[in-house]
Amino acid sequence: PLLVAIFVRYKIIIPPTKWCKETKGGLLGEEYIQSKQDAFKYASKAVEEGYSIWDEPSTNWETMHKDGDKLHVESRRITEGPFATSGILLTRATGTIIGADADEIYDHFITPEGLLLLDPTMDVEEAARYIKRYTKDKKTYVDVHKSFNAMPPGVTDRYHLVLNGYYTKERYFFCKSIVHDSIPGASPHFEFANETSSTNPIQD
Repeated sequence: PLLVAIFVRYKIIIPPTKWCKETKGGLLGEEYIQSKQDAFKYASKAVEEGYSIWDEPSTNWETMHKDGDKLHVESRRITEGPFATSGILLTRATGTIIGADADEIYDHFITPEGLLLLDPTMDVEEAARYIKRYTKDKKTYVDVHKSFNAMPPGVTDRYHLVLNGYYTKERYFFCKSIVHDSIPGASPHFEFANETSSTNPIQD
């Protein structure tokens, strides 16, 4: 395990253009959500994107960690779309939990406590609150949430908005950065519908 940890950390320190240069692909950018129609239109794109990411061949991904059939973690560069210049790496992983019930795992995962698996720095009480909820039916809904990335001492925490999508019938969950009137501004990677860069104040 120590050797694996060192190997993964070593790869992250090296620029992805060096060790991940053969990988490529896009990532859905932020969109301005003003209504229930906007929210579910964007949610449909996010769901489609998620399945397409899983359908990509492993030849377009660099293995970061593999432990037999227990866990396989892969990453690739983002070379297309609004995040092409961000330097962000997209990561996907598959794993096996022996003796677990899929419904029980999913039901726990979408709770505020379960979402700590995605972000250990998350405030559980804040995660339970949402700014706006749009419901399609009993098993399909999306929430607008305020979120933040904790920064090192001396650096201001980065606040942003996300759309969390819950498609419970399919056991599908997504979390995407969005633009919403509850917090003015956008990230540097936000593009208006006319494909021009945002001139609104950047979110902290």
